[in-house]
Amino acid sequence: MALRDKWTDEERNWDYFRDGFKHEYSARHIYGQDGCDFQERINWSRMRAYRLGRLQDSMKKYGVPVLLLNFGDNIRYANGTWDYNWKGNNGTRYLLVFQDKDPFFFDTVGMDMEVTRMYCSWIPEDRLF
Repeated sequence: MALRDKWTDEERNWDYFRDGFKHEYSARHIYGQDGCDFQERINWSRMRAYRLGRLQDSMKKYGVPVLLLNFGDNIRYANGTWDYNWKGNNGTRYLLVFQDKDPFFFDTVGMDMEVTRMYCSWIPEDRLF
């Protein structure tokens, strides 16, 4: 039986673990929850580049020259930033994505923009407004 079949009741179905699920196969155990210097684990910069590349390829495929994103999950997928959903996806952040160049990110003025500057080093300063 597959893991998804046994894991029907979310966190309450602990019988599956007690009945012989080997924790060494758990994604948490294999990849860990933190980074380390002796294994690559998850390459976040490669993942961000892959996601943006997929979006831009889809834009080319369907003939969309420019795309304006304002939903938090879409912005997170395209450029790897997250607003912690405290704004409830109310459209105060925007990402302008082009087919062939880096996107422009319009963050909420004030502390949000400063936090983005501080923690999101992959976004060039000339692309953050």
